[in-house]
Amino acid sequence: MLSTDDSPLNGYSQGCMSFGYETRPRYHHKMPSSLRAAFLIACLKKEVLTGCGKLTAPLRVVLARFANLLVSRISVFPIHNKLLGHERQELTLIMIIPYRTLNHSKEEGMNDSTLSYLACCCCGSELSESKRRLYCTKCGISFPVVLGRPIIMTGKMMMNWRSPIDEALDISDQRTLMDSLRTLSELGIDKSVEIVLEKQKQIESITELDTVSDKIRWKMKYRASGKWFKYSNRTPRLLTFPWEEDSDGSFRAFMKAISITRPKVLLDVASGGGFGVSQQVYLNGTVMQVIAVERDPKCLTNIQYRFKHIGKSSIADAVGGDVRYLPVLSSSVDTAMMLGGLHEIHGISRVLREVYRVLKPGGSFHVLVGEEQLSVEGVSEDDFRWFTSVADLYAGGASFVQTASSCGFVVKSRVFSGSEGRKRRLVKLSKQAED
Repeated sequence: MLSTDDSPLNGYSQGCMSFGYETRPRYHHKMPSSLRAAFLIACLKKEVLTGCGKLTAPLRVVLARFANLLVSRISVFPIHNKLLGHERQELTLIMIIPYRTLNHSKEEGMNDSTLSYLACCCCGSELSESKRRLYCTKCGISFPVVLGRPIIMTGKMMMNWRSPIDEALDISDQRTLMDSLRTLSELGIDKSVEIVLEKQKQIESITELDTVSDKIRWKMKYRASGKWFKYSNRTPRLLTFPWEEDSDGSFRAFMKAISITRPKVLLDVASGGGFGVSQQVYLNGTVMQVIAVERDPKCLTNIQYRFKHIGKSSIADAVGGDVRYLPVLSSSVDTAMMLGGLHEIHGISRVLREVYRVLKPGGSFHVLVGEEQLSVEGVSEDDFRWFTSVADLYAGGASFVQTASSCGFVVKSRVFSGSEGRKRRLVKLSKQAED
């Protein structure tokens, strides 16, 4: 077996020493034992072979045949023993080209400038990059980089999406919001509040996230390709810039409120598919660094595709993160934004405190959200407001403004009335400048 010490691969990521997702060793069992002589994991470049002087002359000739190949997928080439000029009946040679080399033709990595703004989600310290992972410089925990997207979350944070009510009640099943509301009604408010308070006493353990599942990785690759946007005629709805449909004028006002702050560093909180932040980056000519934080990994490549579509991927990165533990350094952001999303979060006050932490003095946080709170059949409005207060859930625009004020923000807000009586609230939360 050829080790990295004997080849020019030495010095690349040492992670290439073990079989993993990229090497696909399942091809091995399909070969007759007589041909199980060598694997050449493709994407070979001519310069990769430089310095292979320790190899036998016949083997160098065989390798040279593949030296100019550059393929975007992994290929396996069986070579008969006789070609190697070796006396042994069976010789296995494994050359593993690092994942970085294999995938850079299609994968867009994180911008170098972005790393200087990112932080550990556990302790808030700076991160360093090594071997396709990010490492906290203080607590040592590491985070994966998948298809170029950093995912700065623990294993607990990476759980499947649950409604905020289910999260508060510690119900692990993946259900609809209506199912959650029915459960709340069946349990009763007193019992539900008791469960929430008991859960808050528990100390959560930190489990390092090794990687994402193959299923999630496949979905990320599919969305990164742009095919997701072309399916079911999504392109006109999701890749139209600038977006003109705005019945009540709230979206235009939201975009303008952000742009007039003339931010150099812009943070998007709970980005979803990246609709709001991509529209802002398209319109804003002053922004130099954009970080879009989203908990759902498969949405990250959606967001990045949008950035690429408008020609802004060189200054903008989608980052996997729980917005209650923002993976961003303190006092590093000029302006933060959030389009909707509050209805889906358990821990509203925690999000506000995190945004306050990462904003520079004098910075602002702009939020556009539906004005009304949810209602539960069989539960009075006052009782439901009590539950949302204890569980730290979104309880309408007026309640959100009060919570933001208690977190230290200076608050300004305006309510827009749309069709069918629907209302949206545009909120500007400012962090006071230092004297």
